[in-house]
Amino acid sequence: MENENINLHKNHRKRLLDIVSQIGFENANDYVALEFILTYIIPRKDTNPTAHMLIKEFGNLASVFDADINQLKKIDGIGEHTAKLITMLPHIANRYFFEKKENKKYLITYADMAHYYTRFMQDKTIEEFCLTCLDDKFRILNHKKIGQGELTNVNINPKEIASMIVNTKNATKIIISHCHPDGSCMPSSTDIMSTNKIMEICKLLGIKFVDHIIVGNNGCYSFSQLKIIGGSNEKL
Repeated sequence: MENENINLHKNHRKRLLDIVSQIGFENANDYVALEFILTYIIPRKDTNPTAHMLIKEFGNLASVFDADINQLKKIDGIGEHTAKLITMLPHIANRYFFEKKENKKYLITYADMAHYYTRFMQDKTIEEFCLTCLDDKFRILNHKKIGQGELTNVNINPKEIASMIVNTKNATKIIISHCHPDGSCMPSSTDIMSTNKIMEICKLLGIKFVDHIIVGNNGCYSFSQLKIIGGSNEKL
């Protein structure tokens, strides 16, 4: 009987894969799309009832992905492992689109920077600190998160910053950035001190410090411009 159930689930997964492949994932309704995803997260189990319970509870696919882990775990059939994987899905998609479309960009104007960092940081729930390495033509060579913390506390490791710069081939310039979730983009005294420390690192390495961009709920702040930016086409 157990083998029969396994075969039934296996055949159902294959049929589900065939359906989604035929109509396209973007055209599948929320129930089918979520069940399809869950079949690869939860092995050897019928995930159709779980998918329906999740959509009923949260309303749609996007709301399921954005739900808190503890909220997800209240649904029958969703454990810690599954809940964590579900909440990671938007970040996986974000990384795909970020690397595909953004990592080949040039940050030549302040408007370029405002668009780039707002798109990358606008949905963050905790402060994150990022370093972007550029070449002589302001082309992005490397972009990496190098610190994160609570809303008012980002832990930054100067050695990691120096290592990333040194190990990025052809890097001649850097931009640092971080976000103020649920807050103004204006810099704090801690932000100013951190910026000065990183500028000293750049001087020692012979690297040009281009800017420090802070993304908040009222726009972006540029240390180089000493003001909120967003629409200027002024070149660096």
